[in-house]
Parts: sequence; structure tokens; C-alpha cells
Amino acid sequence: MTQLGTGTVLRQSPAQCCFHRLYQISLCLSSIPVLLLISWLFDSNTQLRETLLSLSLLLPAIAGLTVLWLTLFNANTEQIIEHALILDDAGITQLTYNEQRQLLWTDFAGYRIHPTLPRTVTLYHRHGQDLRFGYYMYSAEQRQCLFRHLQRRQLIA
Repeated sequence: MTQLGTGTVLRQSPAQCCFHRLYQISLCLSSIPVLLLISWLFDSNTQLRETLLSLSLLLPAIAGLTVLWLTLFNANTEQIIEHALILDDAGITQLTYNEQRQLLWTDFAGYRIHPTLPRTVTLYHRHGQDLRFGYYMYSAEQRQCLFRHLQRRQLIA
């Protein structure tokens, strides 16, 4: 968390980036054992089984290497800002790979933390231009700061 004039910047740390990516990847990869089990129970095609087994070994390796690569080569603060939120008096700005989307407080219509997997947060815009991001994209401390700020804004509105 960084103070910027009258605003606060919540920038995803490299460690939080890794955690968030591993969380997303683990949700995707959790379907592979289910597919393997189904193929063993209901399908006698050994080629399909071998393909699924190969995927169950190959995909985690690729995912792990991707996370490692992102950690090593995007660890410098001068690199691309993958994910950040800027909270100021005008509104909230979402930065995703240096692209900006802004939600003015006058258009803020509340927020919701979705409990289903993958867990997400939606910041509602009065005209449907909602901001969405993963719940675990930011650290627990950053999420607390964000939700306190959003609750204050809901009380004002």
C-alpha cells in the first residue's frame, strides 16, 4: 500500500501475484483428476487415458514454469504493473498491465465478494461498466484497506 497525494495505491506484490496465479491454476488443474477418473470408469479407450495422464503431468509443469518466469523476470518495480487499484477522491482506478479503467464515486453502486470458486470481487457501476478482479489478487491487508474504503463510500452515497 502506498499513499499517493490524497489517494492510496494498492499494488499487487510479486509474491501475491504468484499466490494468485497458483490459486487460479490449481482450480483449473483440479478438473484433470476428475476427468481421469471418469475416463477409467466409463471409457475403455486407452489412448484417451494416456493423453489425460500426460496432460496431468505436463500442465502443472508448464504452470509452475510460467509462475517462476513471471516471478524472476517481472520482479523489478520498473516492470509492467500487472495489477493495481488507485483509490482517491474522484474514484477508483483499476490498472491491469498498464491499462486503466476508472469507476467514479458518483457512479459507484456498491460491491460484492462472490463466495463461489474462483472467488472474485465486483465493484458495481451504475451503468454496467463493472470492475472485476480476483479476491486473492491483493494481500489480506490490502483487501481490508479496500473494503474499509468501499464501505465508507457506500455510507456516503
